[in-house]
Amino acid sequence: MSNSDIITLAEDLVKKAVAAGADTAEAFLVRGKDQSVQVRNGRIEHTEFAVGDKVSVRAYVGKKVGAASSTNFAKDAVSEMIDRAVSFAKHAPEDPYAGIAESDILANDYDTEALKIFDSEKPSIDTLTSLAEKTEKHALDYPGVTNSEGAGASYGEYGVGLATSAGFVGYYEKTVYGLSCSVLAGEGVHMQRDYDYSSAVTFSDLLSPEAIGKKAAERAVTKLNPEKLQSGKFPIIYDNRIAASFLSYLTGAVSAAQVARGVSFLQDSLEKSVFAPGITIIDDPKMARGRGSAPFDADGVRNPRLALVEDGVLTTWLTSCASARQLGIENNGRGLRSSGAASTPGATNMYMEAGKESPEDLMRDIKYGFWVTETIGHGINEVTGDYSIGASGFLIEDGKLASPVSEVTVAGNLKDMFKNIKPANDLLFKNRKNAPSLRIDGLTIAGK
Repeated sequence: MSNSDIITLAEDLVKKAVAAGADTAEAFLVRGKDQSVQVRNGRIEHTEFAVGDKVSVRAYVGKKVGAASSTNFAKDAVSEMIDRAVSFAKHAPEDPYAGIAESDILANDYDTEALKIFDSEKPSIDTLTSLAEKTEKHALDYPGVTNSEGAGASYGEYGVGLATSAGFVGYYEKTVYGLSCSVLAGEGVHMQRDYDYSSAVTFSDLLSPEAIGKKAAERAVTKLNPEKLQSGKFPIIYDNRIAASFLSYLTGAVSAAQVARGVSFLQDSLEKSVFAPGITIIDDPKMARGRGSAPFDADGVRNPRLALVEDGVLTTWLTSCASARQLGIENNGRGLRSSGAASTPGATNMYMEAGKESPEDLMRDIKYGFWVTETIGHGINEVTGDYSIGASGFLIEDGKLASPVSEVTVAGNLKDMFKNIKPANDLLFKNRKNAPSLRIDGLTIAGK
């Protein structure tokens, strides 16, 4: 099915839903193709190839909504899906915030080409296998590595189409490439594991097998023979590999849906200082080659670049159609959805701007502290902001990294932690959410 065929189908579904009794309607189509290879100790352990298309219709009768989905695009199956969606809507309870996006906020002038999120490179299964094998070999050749948990390479190609009865029609395609490796160092009960990976929307942006394999190996070997950390309150630096977790906590807290339900620890913080002065956090769906880039949101709404936090001040909530209506605020086009589900607010390409000091500079004055390279579990209370999580990493002693440490619990409250964050200058863009290494003072550490 060509792109024009998909657009025609989406428009046709909306027209038929209205003809079947809906006041308004929207059709959402997702196309996907995934291919991956997993190798372990030089042998192929798993290969997978999957293709899937799905179409859904959401029908609105007044303030009632019904939805139905199908993976069968045959005429009879599509007709049945539309009838079910309209019937469900007629019998559903009223939702005062339901409805398609208003015409004046639709992204009718969207530009997909500028995003550069589709790459024509289509690696074969042999190419993916070779990448995975090379990555693992570089890791296994590293002194101190004793075993492999595997290396993997993957390629995905996706398409998203949307049509609404307000006149919006849109379609875009995206590619995603991945390369990863996980290895073990040491022997017996003293073994340590670690990993590295690369993910990109263009094939040429993937890190090399050598870089990924060696980094995974180096991380595993440097974790050998961990010690216990003293208990107390010490400065902590979160490595940039995991520092983005704080942006995930922020995303939930600034979701208009969470705020509307009264379950956000930042409930009363709009236009107030939430982070330290100088901190800026951006959400940019227009970022070229961004993992979360899209020309419009899941409701077809314009999605401009947002400065969520400026100079430490929280400036806005992330909104979808329903959540914006519920709060009575402007919709900034952050609706995300899967298949036939209603859209919910979320982040696209979120990042904290880098600071001016290097990670080495941030730790220079620390006599005794903790460099966190890995966290375990999800001990976050989204209502209160209380934070308690397992961690491992390295002792900071006299301003430098010292011995590895494990079995540590770090506790605090995200409100206080946000206000004490100091970013380093090592921001890297590897995911949908990215942050530089972050120093936070005054957290409670439970060690030995």
